[in-house]
Amino acid sequence: MRRYLPVFITAVVLLGFLAVAIKFMVDAWQHSTAVMSIHGWVALGLGVFFSIVIGCGLMALMFYSSRYGYDEQAQSTEYHRGAPCGPNDPLKGIRKTYAAPQAQAEALKRAMVRGILATLGDTPLDRRDAALIALLFAGALRRSEITGLDYAAADAGDGYPQLTDEAVEIVLLRPKARTEPSTVRVPRAENPGLVAALERWLAVAGIVAGEPLFRSIKKGGHIRHRLRDGGVSLALKARIARYLQGCGYTPDAASAAAAKYSGHSGRVGM
Repeated sequence: MRRYLPVFITAVVLLGFLAVAIKFMVDAWQHSTAVMSIHGWVALGLGVFFSIVIGCGLMALMFYSSRYGYDEQAQSTEYHRGAPCGPNDPLKGIRKTYAAPQAQAEALKRAMVRGILATLGDTPLDRRDAALIALLFAGALRRSEITGLDYAAADAGDGYPQLTDEAVEIVLLRPKARTEPSTVRVPRAENPGLVAALERWLAVAGIVAGEPLFRSIKKGGHIRHRLRDGGVSLALKARIARYLQGCGYTPDAASAAAAKYSGHSGRVGM
């Protein structure tokens, strides 16, 4: 009985307000000397009519919603308790399907990079991938940074490498983690494979200052426009899978292991 007491008190209070309002209306009606015109009666009649129509329509919608179960999910307390999505859960389509952060890419190792470079030949694709992987690792670059490089001077790109007598200097005009341009300096003496790979690629591609450094390559060795970000991951994974097969992996095992690497593997752990 006690649980219904608040409802009972609320009903009594509301009925009291209603009684006062009706009494006030009757008193005002009886003591008023004003005469309502025909327009007033029309407005009053239309007001009463539309109020009844809207009220009945809202009540009908409420009963329809309740009858066909549209209120059940909103009233359910399961979603406040961390219950899994049900078949009719309106949040199922937008709720993340994983709770843990995504796994980080595997880091490139110096021994693997040397092994990959040793397996590559003299085709334009081989020379490009050798330079790409060597620079990605030695400069600890992001895939967007390496694909945004022009050669020797920036044109439409976001940076450029310079080959000096002492180092390969990678100038990044719009680095992701900084607001000002930065330079990555890779000593020549410590990375002879990088310098050789870059020079071999520049020679076969005929790239001049201001042109995109890394390009997409069609079948037949036709060198085309600037390489896109996704092309870095594809090239890296293909070369790692091939290298691992040479180390004794089966094709499936090599592909599975290579899939753990990405275009950011050159800077993992930095």
